[in-house]
Amino acid sequence: MITFIKTKSISRKVHIPLILSMFFGLIIIISIAFSSINDIKLDVYKKETKSIHNYMNSAIEQKYSVGITNAIMLSKDSILRDALYNRDRKLALKETQKYMNSFKNYTKFKNIKIHIHDKNIKSFLRAWKPSKFGDELSSFRATIVEVKKTQKPLVAVEVGKAGPTVRGLAPIFKDGNYIGSIEFMQGFNSIVKDTRKDISSSTLVLLSKEKEHIAKLFKEGKQIRVAGMLVAQNENTIDRRLVKELSAISIEEFKSGVITENYFISIVPLKDFKKHLIGYIIVGKDLDIVNKTID
Repeated sequence: MITFIKTKSISRKVHIPLILSMFFGLIIIISIAFSSINDIKLDVYKKETKSIHNYMNSAIEQKYSVGITNAIMLSKDSILRDALYNRDRKLALKETQKYMNSFKNYTKFKNIKIHIHDKNIKSFLRAWKPSKFGDELSSFRATIVEVKKTQKPLVAVEVGKAGPTVRGLAPIFKDGNYIGSIEFMQGFNSIVKDTRKDISSSTLVLLSKEKEHIAKLFKEGKQIRVAGMLVAQNENTIDRRLVKELSAISIEEFKSGVITENYFISIVPLKDFKKHLIGYIIVGKDLDIVNKTID
């Protein structure tokens, strides 16, 4: 009987520490596994963010290249130059519409616009809206003022009535004298469409509150907002599910990184030619596609 008690005591002394060590060992293994998974996940998310930023910056850079190249080309068009010099709006309209139709028919840039300004920074011709001209532009179109001042071409994102627009501008000269400027305008529609096709992502173009009074095309009552900011793009390009999932998120939270139920979110700042922040591009990538890399 005494021997039995001693055997049981020894057994307990051996087994209890063994079980405890196995238990704690299992906890450590699980912790390491979870830590490893989290590290992998963070690494994947960092790489995904970098990839999205590179894609978006490249897409905007392509817009810039198209914008300034075509603005310079248009500024050298002798028909447009003479039409501006002679105040012949009819001739200028006929020539600019040729260019606009060519882009619509033969490129992915379907909605480009051409705007000619006179040397007094007044609208000479809006090729997409020829009935509206003669209005003064210097109060809200800093890029045109800059082109007149430097008499050099430039390209930048600037806010107009239709929201943020990529604008390539170039001066027009007649016999060496500055007579005005011409503008090649592009929206963000092609970027929105390409982003959806190329990287399975939805895109929202947000306009800062300080600039939204300029974007008169977006009327009160029909405005869509994210983080209190106006979504400034064509309504038919807006992913409503993404808007809904971002409805309670602030801009500061976006900067820290956001994952919603269905999207991995990245944010790209939009700045004008003076490097002032005018808005953001929000990119929501299909979360299932991102997470497949982790699995």
